[in-house]
Amino acid sequence: MSIKPTRFRFLQTGDLHVGRGRSSGAWGEAESLKRASLMFDRIFSIAKAEKCHAVLITGDVFDVKAVSNKERELVAGKLAVYAGKNGIPTFVISGNHDLTAPANSNLDYLAVISDAGEIPNLFVAPADKQRIWWHPAAPDLGI
Repeated sequence: MSIKPTRFRFLQTGDLHVGRGRSSGAWGEAESLKRASLMFDRIFSIAKAEKCHAVLITGDVFDVKAVSNKERELVAGKLAVYAGKNGIPTFVISGNHDLTAPANSNLDYLAVISDAGEIPNLFVAPADKQRIWWHPAAPDLGI
């Protein structure tokens, strides 16, 4: 059996550190949320312009364990827009800044949303399944 070579375009990013300005005291929550919003817009603008097949967010979505509700809502809202029904498949894993315990993460709420199909093209690895992870609803990229 031979495998046909295939080319894919991925935008890989990490260390978004949503909430960093708020947590460090450099600026207030409103400015921190504004900067995070612009960051997500820019990431997905580039992915669209470059015709990426998927976006990979590989850790440290949030800056600290004490994530605010507004920060959670912003991240979920942006991912709903960009990874929604006709959006770019987006894969997210936790980083050390996201972990709240060995088997828990600040991203587990996104995993619940993803598993429920509320954001069709969002795939989030729960903190306890990061080493080898496959999501049954993930698109077949032909690999």
